[in-house]
Amino acid sequence: MGIFLELNDPVITSKSDHAFTLSMLHDTHAQNWFLSSSLQLVGNTKSQLLDFFQFHNLNKLTTPFFNVQGIQFPSTSNIDKIIIDALKNKSYVRLYLDQYYLQYQNLYFRSYKTNDTLIYGYDDDTKLFHYLAVNKNGLFEKKTITSFHLTTALAFANPTEAERKKVYFYQLAQSPPEEKTAIQQQIISYLNDYVNSYDSFKHFEADRDDSLVFGMDIYQLLLDHLNSVKQVERELAITNFQLLSEHKLVLLKMVRLLASMTNVPRGVLPVLEQLHQKAAVLKNSVLRYMWMKEEKAFLKLNTKLHEIKDMEKAALVGLLDSVRMS
Repeated sequence: MGIFLELNDPVITSKSDHAFTLSMLHDTHAQNWFLSSSLQLVGNTKSQLLDFFQFHNLNKLTTPFFNVQGIQFPSTSNIDKIIIDALKNKSYVRLYLDQYYLQYQNLYFRSYKTNDTLIYGYDDDTKLFHYLAVNKNGLFEKKTITSFHLTTALAFANPTEAERKKVYFYQLAQSPPEEKTAIQQQIISYLNDYVNSYDSFKHFEADRDDSLVFGMDIYQLLLDHLNSVKQVERELAITNFQLLSEHKLVLLKMVRLLASMTNVPRGVLPVLEQLHQKAAVLKNSVLRYMWMKEEKAFLKLNTKLHEIKDMEKAALVGLLDSVRMS
């Protein structure tokens, strides 16, 4: 017996911001809205990290599908009771916990790393909370934790961002009626932004870091990242390449949806299917290169990235030209 809120298998698992949201969304229209607004990519040239551009989600703003409330509690002593009450009220609970206590370690040799978690259930028999997490390598996991370790992990969490000091309560809202014209326009708009490497923050009149790049400019960021790794300047961020593969799946799903609403050139979908496969192969090739460190393998990675970029741009430019003429 216990309280368990419904979960889906998310299309995006490489980053918790997106994996958690897609896990909670049950309505097909809501998922399509979220995925269509995830067609744009953003990268940081300083950290050389890649992410989906999803403005509402990244800023934990209320959307048409969620009511989101963030609270910073003065004490964590009764956080377990607060979470159980929230689950009973059909609210998922997102909070940042100290990674050390999630591994149930002793009180020495501690490392202060916070881990983004989403609690979706509580088992009355085992007295365990059930939560989702994404590790640093982009592995999406379902785990359990005791009340004691949960309280301790929250008490010792020391995130640098003020927003991560809060506990967030996500409650599903009734989805607005689906408007095919609106979702079609949104897909086309974000595809345009992606192909033209448009700064999508301008849509929201929001300040942003000057080190950000958008859309197809992320391919140069990935090339720079591989070069930095090759020269032992930084650690490989394998999540960049997992995210690239997931983006090609999102792209394929959204163009399929677009094809159900308007005419799409016949050859576009087969190309996008190939791109998804090529991006998955690229991720595995990057992992192999990290083991072998062969110069020939490195050159092949560069070639594969350029090939994916060129195929993708040709397909999407043709798609957008066709949509404009229809």
